[in-house]
Amino acid sequence: MLSLVPTMMHATGQPLDKIVRQVVADLYASADRFDKATESLKAKAEAFGPEMLRSVASFVAAFETFQTGCFHYYVRSRRYGVSKYELPDGSFAIPLGGDDDGEA
Repeated sequence: MLSLVPTMMHATGQPLDKIVRQVVADLYASADRFDKATESLKAKAEAFGPEMLRSVASFVAAFETFQTGCFHYYVRSRRYGVSKYELPDGSFAIPLGGDDDGEA
């Protein structure tokens, strides 16, 4: 994710705001596809009995926990400096130009 925006800007020549909108839209679409895929997988697992359904549900939960953990690490790590941009509702407002001391 860290290099996706500049890579897309270089590859397409599109401006930052357009790339960011596209990346956000792609992330929402990806999450929707994931949710649909997990529901489909659980439905198929159900045909093999409750133990298989529990195993698949456990696998999905582990994957979601891993992804959430990676995001949490990224947000909280001093390495990336993102936590200072967290808003009261838990979302983030990260400036996309220059650094936070006013220099570009």
